[in-house]
Amino acid sequence: MIPAGLTRTEAVSRYIANVRKNAALVNYSICPVDEEVFQLELAIAGDADDGRISGDDAWNKLQAVTARHLIRLYGR
Repeated sequence: MIPAGLTRTEAVSRYIANVRKNAALVNYSICPVDEEVFQLELAIAGDADDGRISGDDAWNKLQAVTARHLIRLYGR
C-alpha cells in the first residue's frame, strides 16, 4: 500500500532508502546488481505514475522483482 500523498516513485524511493539502511546494519555493501534492481523498481513505479502501466501491473512487477532481490540480498 502506498502511503497517502506519495507517488509510487516516492514510495519506492523510501523503500530503497530503507533497504540501504538495513544493508548497512548487517554490513552488506550494496553492489552494482543491487543498484540495477533499484533502478528497475524505480522505472516500474515511474511507469505507473506516468500511466504507461496500470497500478495493478506495477504492483505485480514490483512484487516479483523485489521478492527475488530480497531473497538474494538477505538470504545469504
